[in-house]
Amino acid sequence: MTALSHPRIGLDRTGHHVSPLQDELCARRRDILVRMDGCDDLLAYVRTPVRTRILCLTKIGREEHMNALRAGHIYCRSLSYYKTIEGPPLPFQDAHEGLRGIYQAAKVEVRLQPKGRPPVVLNAETGLTGQVIVSADIANPVFCVHAIHTGEWTDRRFGEEELDAFSSYLQVPESMNKFGTHVWVITNGDEFVKRLRDAAARQNVRVFGSLVKYVDPSRVHGGIPREMAPFVKRDAFKDEREYRFVFSSTRQLPDPFVLDVGQLADISVVANIEELRRDWRIGFADVEDESGS
Repeated sequence: MTALSHPRIGLDRTGHHVSPLQDELCARRRDILVRMDGCDDLLAYVRTPVRTRILCLTKIGREEHMNALRAGHIYCRSLSYYKTIEGPPLPFQDAHEGLRGIYQAAKVEVRLQPKGRPPVVLNAETGLTGQVIVSADIANPVFCVHAIHTGEWTDRRFGEEELDAFSSYLQVPESMNKFGTHVWVITNGDEFVKRLRDAAARQNVRVFGSLVKYVDPSRVHGGIPREMAPFVKRDAFKDEREYRFVFSSTRQLPDPFVLDVGQLADISVVANIEELRRDWRIGFADVEDESGS
């Protein structure tokens, strides 16, 4: 048997803990009221710790943008930016970014109150189907990276016959090519997080990080607190395996927000993504089994 040898990085090991971003949800969204009738399945799912080991953080994009990151220029956009982009759809566009709730049609009632007119009620009896998805506009800047982590292989012992399958799971998915031709690979996660937090602190900015949790809209029901919203997405985006850093301050941060953390050439590399896949290697450490053999 073999056990995975992996670098330790200064990120939350469960991908679960998130500090509050100071805002609370207002239950009323314009003139639309959502009344929940059922259990907090979505909240319970989101609060369940993710059992995984983060091995490496990467980002895929255009070569010049990846080199800018290696030079220490961390370019961030507000979470709301990703849902309000105009024009043809882009790979990172998500109309439901800032997810606050998913409500199954059989368990909700949507009431529209036009000014000076009787209310319009939508529910399962009047033809409401699928889900009601609620999202919030969140102005906090966010820096998104692709996390290579063990996922379903975590704490699992396996033999050489499954090594190829494990290696394939850790690969950056082919679907990520939509973001660009090059990949920025952080080789020292602890040091990267330290420099990121130190640079933010110099500007009186706080940083919160977590793995993104992906949910199947057809299988959950309920709402989640605003501070969790940046870290929950629909499973249509699960191939992105995101780890997000969210920035918060007592002042309004600009959009875009660029944090200069200093040169990162000593702890990161930029490579062509196809070359990375071709040269991909996994390091293992031999361990003794329980019998000591």
